[in-house]
Amino acid sequence: MKSRNKKLLEFRATLCSVMTDYFSDIMETARNLPRERNTQDTVAYQSYSDGVFDDKTGLYRDSIYVALTSDEFIRHYPKMRKVAELPYPPFDKCIIFMIGIGLEPNETAKMLLTDKRTVMTIKSKRKKAIQQIFREKN
Repeated sequence: MKSRNKKLLEFRATLCSVMTDYFSDIMETARNLPRERNTQDTVAYQSYSDGVFDDKTGLYRDSIYVALTSDEFIRHYPKMRKVAELPYPPFDKCIIFMIGIGLEPNETAKMLLTDKRTVMTIKSKRKKAIQQIFREKN
């Protein structure tokens, strides 16, 4: 159990810089969004700001995936190589890996800026892959 907790702690620490960069970028973006003066109405402003944040979230998730598939990360977590080879979208692969190493769905959802229901759905759809990769010995 201590080994698993240590691995999860190391995993969280590995992604800390990616998460910090994202949140710094989000704060700067929020401060620089137009203050309704550049849009016709509240709906247009909300649509614009939602689009900006959706784009940022996509870039953040891409950064998480790049970190998870880096050579250094794969040397430390060799099972990620098998996850990366799966024929699924990068978002699914992130969830497969996070669930596979023991992160709870709620924490996975928070790390990937999604909801728990999405994580649970992907976990269920990709259950076979998770079991095949994470139940075998290194």
